[in-house]
Formats: sequence, structure tokens, C-alpha cells
Amino acid sequence: TWQEAREFCQSTYPGGDLPTERQWENACGSGKYCFASGDPNHQEAIYDANGPADVGSTPANSRGVQDLTANVWEWMRDDAEDGYKLIRGGSGYSYSHSCVWHLRADNRRNFRPGNRDNDVGFRCVAPPRD
Repeated sequence: TWQEAREFCQSTYPGGDLPTERQWENACGSGKYCFASGDPNHQEAIYDANGPADVGSTPANSRGVQDLTANVWEWMRDDAEDGYKLIRGGSGYSYSHSCVWHLRADNRRNFRPGNRDNDVGFRCVAPPRD
């Protein structure tokens, strides 16, 4: 759930939390698309034919971040409307024809914070360690 993911980040990493949408978009880099590895040919996208995949299965993008798109949707700290939370990134269960849509940097969905699903996960953000 959203709360369990948030509690994990906060208890595992001092000062940690789920990313905000702004942080997630910054990790994508600039532009319309958020490629898993910065590959504009979508060769690193993880979708129904080759996913879901293990964490770290794509090369890092230009920001040094891996697996941002189309492996699992990721919880965001931000609220959506009507009591929902935002998820970003797309799922490994996505069909290849929707893969380009999932790679859009502005791709997002609303999801009930108490729900669990096998294609929704999370990543933590935290201040740098000394």
C-alpha cells in the first residue's frame, strides 16, 4: 500500500520518503519522454513481452537512474483527487502497443492508497549520506 511503502522509505533511510512528482520528473531528465535508460528507440522498455524484470535490469539514464518506466507503476508522495494517490512510470504488464504512452514523462494514474497490486511498487528518495 502507499502507507506501507512510505513507512518503509522513512524507516530505512533517514530523511527518506516516496518521491514527489517533481523529483520523479527530474530523475527522468528533460523532454517529453522518460526512457528507462535514455534510449530514444525504446529498446530498454520493459513491457509484456519482456517484463516485469528484476530491479536494475536497464542501464542508467542520463541522470544515473534505472528502471523508471514500464516495469512497475511507482507510488508518488503527491495526492491526486478524491482521496487517491498518484502512481507514475507504467507497468511490466503493459502491452507493447501502449509502451510509448508509458514512456511519456507526463504519464500518471490515480490509485487508491490502500490498494495492493502486483504491478505497483515504489522507490525511495533520501538525502545524500556523508
